[in-house]
Amino acid sequence: MSTGTFWLVSELQTAAESFGTAASVDPLSAALVLIGGLITAGASLAFGALALGGILDAFGDSFSQSPPPGSN
Repeated sequence: MSTGTFWLVSELQTAAESFGTAASVDPLSAALVLIGGLITAGASLAFGALALGGILDAFGDSFSQSPPPGSN
């Protein structure tokens, strides 16, 4: 395993431990960590869907088998 990969894995483990510690303080903290994760995941999915839609829209015409409009 390269040094960069090991560093990344170590940082992710530390982040997971920190979030676990923050969530285990009391029930309100756990709920806030959960809500923050859901908001972040929802925003990431929405941005990903918009980006994928834009990419497919940009390349969608190049894969079309129909003639371009106005060619008749």
